[in-house]
Amino acid sequence: MNTLHKLLVVCLLLTSNLVRAAEEVGQNFDQWLEDLQTAAEEDKERLVEEYVVKLPAVPIVEGENVIFITKGASEAVPYLEADLNGYLGNKFKGDIKEWEMTRIESTTWFYLKCVLKPDALLNYRFSIGEKQVLDSLNPLMRKVFGKIYSFVAMPDYEVSQEILTDHSVKKGELLDVTITSATLKQRRNIQVYLPAGYEKESGLRYPVAVFHDGSYFINDGMATVVLDNLISRGKMQPIIAVFENPVNRISDYLKSQKYRKFVSLELMPFLKLSYNADGAAENRAIIGASGACLSALRLSHESANFGKCGLFSPSTSPSTVDRLVAELETLAHKPAEVFLSGSLYDYFSYQDSLDLKAYLEQSVDKVRYLEISEGHNFPAWRSGLDEMLIQFFPAEG
Repeated sequence: MNTLHKLLVVCLLLTSNLVRAAEEVGQNFDQWLEDLQTAAEEDKERLVEEYVVKLPAVPIVEGENVIFITKGASEAVPYLEADLNGYLGNKFKGDIKEWEMTRIESTTWFYLKCVLKPDALLNYRFSIGEKQVLDSLNPLMRKVFGKIYSFVAMPDYEVSQEILTDHSVKKGELLDVTITSATLKQRRNIQVYLPAGYEKESGLRYPVAVFHDGSYFINDGMATVVLDNLISRGKMQPIIAVFENPVNRISDYLKSQKYRKFVSLELMPFLKLSYNADGAAENRAIIGASGACLSALRLSHESANFGKCGLFSPSTSPSTVDRLVAELETLAHKPAEVFLSGSLYDYFSYQDSLDLKAYLEQSVDKVRYLEISEGHNFPAWRSGLDEMLIQFFPAEG
């Protein structure tokens, strides 16, 4: 676990205590704001600053209410950009005024209230004029798709114990491997995880899981740490995991039939020959997140290679769920089981998760749906990684 992840875990473990301490201050934000209105105009800026300094944690959490507070710059009014509004980007279709922060009268301070689930974690930042800035009052930060955001964790948010490095467990081996593809006419780099105790000479066949966007699953999703912990603790079978990355994500995962042929007809036979990967569909899983779910769904429906399909916040954009479903209905196979995770504060594709859930529950024998109170990102999706792996590859006996 790198330094950033260690700091994140420590911060998360402290957050619930800080939130509860804030709830014990006695006077809630609305009461304080009402009292502030009676103060002399020239004293209000100082009184706000004194109030902020005394807060045990910012944002302020009062039950299900979260109060974001920040200092403005010149005449620019701050806006809250967060998971739940798509960071007010190009795809935002709501009323931007809903996320405009309210000035505390006669001060340079602003606030905004929103309601979150008790177990939520929300990534956010402020936009002030042309700039996007972190919350200078909040030390909690984490990296999402290469960018740093502030975050707030609600009192019931729990850190999965399976993402924490345990030096007492036996570690698997992660190999860098290159495959020359005749189908793609190029070389592809993959990483192959071999579980602790793996011996090719034993002849034992291992179940296999293929992860699209492999580097993200390893670095942000902590996938190899989760595998080490679950296997060592006897919660799942030892498996071989393959982490592959696209050369062109849109082409590979959203469009290319050649890419899917590479996975089915070249990658899977290579794994069976080189690492004793099991050839039975019921012991193979294909896993994707966001747009890569389209490739995972197609691979599990086009051929009998994958009996299990893992989906984290599937996104069908720029197409639609209806078009995807119509395509899947024309394909010859169906996976035996699907694990689907939807993120409640995923502005971009939460509805896609719900719509696909409705379809898959009618078309696939076994569907497990997990809803998490987070956004569209790999640190969020690792919340369900252990549950998916245990479902797909339960410990024997």
